[in-house]
Amino acid sequence: MGSLKQKALVTGKMRLAKKRGTFKLHEISKMHKEAMEKSENLLSVSQGEKANIYSSISKAYEDKVSYNRKVLLSIIDVIIVLGQRNIALRGNWDKKLKKEDGNFRFFVDWKAKTDVVLKTHLQSPGPSYLSPDIQNDIIACCDADIRERIVADCTKAGYFAICADGTTDISVKEQVSLCIRFLDHESDEIREEFIGFVELAASDARTMFEKIISFMQSCHLDIAKLRGQGYDGASVMSGHVQGVQARVKEVCPRASYVHCRSHNLNLVITQSCKSVNPIRNLFDSVVQLTFFLSASASRKNILKEELGEHFDGDNIRSHRRRR
Repeated sequence: MGSLKQKALVTGKMRLAKKRGTFKLHEISKMHKEAMEKSENLLSVSQGEKANIYSSISKAYEDKVSYNRKVLLSIIDVIIVLGQRNIALRGNWDKKLKKEDGNFRFFVDWKAKTDVVLKTHLQSPGPSYLSPDIQNDIIACCDADIRERIVADCTKAGYFAICADGTTDISVKEQVSLCIRFLDHESDEIREEFIGFVELAASDARTMFEKIISFMQSCHLDIAKLRGQGYDGASVMSGHVQGVQARVKEVCPRASYVHCRSHNLNLVITQSCKSVNPIRNLFDSVVQLTFFLSASASRKNILKEELGEHFDGDNIRSHRRRR
């Protein structure tokens, strides 16, 4: 009875009958109902019919973790698809809707039409996981995962070569794009994989060499397994005394330098178009002819009649002459 402030119950057949009203009051009391509920729960747990409180709390926690993972996977899926199609995530701020009207948010809302979990999440208060910081964190995680897989395949190959070229991005940042080449033993094919951009504080040979080596070490690439390096013909990269290739050879003597064949081909074509008159005149004529045909619908229709089924109008574009 505990703290229940009722008259004490007495025993005995004669006096028990007088206390029946007290029993009825006790049966409908709040304390009795709580005690009965607790005793039933205790029996159910002891007999295995119901999970204990620790299991219930753990199950609720697991359900919450599973729900959050489904939400994040849906958001990550949108970011990956946009990245695969080379579509920017950003957009403009919509003053009327008071939210960012970008590609990322548009496709998240579109996906929520068929994704019940994502729809529920977007309609619920609390963190949305859609901020630019979260987007950047997810992109960084994808970047790290892809790079780790590439490096793992390169490590299996045993030996590898590097290709590097300096470039300036749209924000006028000097950087080096770095690729690795290795033999994939599963497909028996040469793979050339991009592993990242290296930002440069200066464009001299020493700075580029130090940045390239430190970046490769951060990717857990074994410098001792480096067997080749390919750059353009600029003296900063190809110099045999103080160039990047000479500095790399000091660290790894077996890393032979090869002038990039794509750069060689580009130099040959550029010089041919400038120096060889027939080739220069040919390209000028092609440009002028293309402009002449594409600038008029009637001339384009005449060309279509003459070529018949061989006509491909979609590939005829007007190009301004570049110098």
